[in-house]
Amino acid sequence: MLSVGRPCDLQDEEEKSLVEGLITASKWGFPLTCFEVHLMVKHYLDRKGLTAKQFKNNMPGPDWAKSFLKRHNSTLTIRLSENIKRSRPNISIETITHFFNELSQTLEGVPPDAIINYDETNLTDDPGKVKVICRRGTKHVDYLLDSLKASTSVMFSGPASGVMLPVYVVYKSEHLYPSWTYHGPQKTRFNRSKSGWFDMKIFEDWYFEVVLPYFRTINANKKVMIGDNLASHVSEEVIKSCAENGISFVLLPPNTTHLTQSLDVAFFRPLKLKWRDVLRSWKNKNIGTLPKTQFPGLLKNSITVFEDPDDPDPLQPELEIESPLVITIPASNEPVASSSQVNSMSTINMYDSDDVDDDENFKKKT
Repeated sequence: MLSVGRPCDLQDEEEKSLVEGLITASKWGFPLTCFEVHLMVKHYLDRKGLTAKQFKNNMPGPDWAKSFLKRHNSTLTIRLSENIKRSRPNISIETITHFFNELSQTLEGVPPDAIINYDETNLTDDPGKVKVICRRGTKHVDYLLDSLKASTSVMFSGPASGVMLPVYVVYKSEHLYPSWTYHGPQKTRFNRSKSGWFDMKIFEDWYFEVVLPYFRTINANKKVMIGDNLASHVSEEVIKSCAENGISFVLLPPNTTHLTQSLDVAFFRPLKLKWRDVLRSWKNKNIGTLPKTQFPGLLKNSITVFEDPDDPDPLQPELEIESPLVITIPASNEPVASSSQVNSMSTINMYDSDDVDDDENFKKKT
């Protein structure tokens, strides 16, 4: 007997997969709101190249959410979540103690190379203030130096064994040119977005092209990723992949990254101090703001602060990841895609600059 009403926009298997993803996200500690589910569905449809006639720009509306929850009311429901104050001074000792107690239980029996910590940061085109000698009593001392508040997002990650996975750089731009990718840290992967920050698509690309290839080289029954702000990045494909590969997420308590995020405490501070020194040195020799063509080289010089004299390459030496070695530029204006879509794109080896024409010739080719 046929059901009454129009067909569902998603197939039964697709909705089942979505339900499982929502349940998994809730278990990990970041239950999603209806709007975040709408974004997941839109991202899924866009990635599959599908068009839902009932959705505006593939974005579901409130009516779809109500119908979806009604169809799966035996499994899903809506509840009020407990809000945690954002003010850092109000973080209690109990919150921190509870987190580390839970963390120790989660990490029990997990080898160090199966634990990845990740965090994104921004490197600004501003070397910051510097102490100078001036006449006593001077209230304002000006230092002539071209700078902007513009920044570039960079994702750093690495296992507890002490190596660094390939760096992931996101420029604020609608296009990505080959000249923006030369002379950077080894195996760096580049991308871009209109906001300049990691969105759902970029986080998914970072996971599948950097994290998952590494985890597949690790022989461990349980693998763990530690990070924050996952709710704004999560996609159904990432959740499904984590479940299939035995990967669990550990989310840092809100507004505690200055205490609980080891990258904030021990990595980003020396990195940014070195970045300011490198940037200031460049600006003392050049006029104008930092162009994107120079960013990879300065980033590479900044990472030298972590180099071991016996091992000058801080990146994972044994990891063979093909895709971060390649930057893929679509023929259209669509975002940079994963390596599975390379066949339909213009592919450029970022370290073989002799075979690449200048940006103008490249744009004519594409």
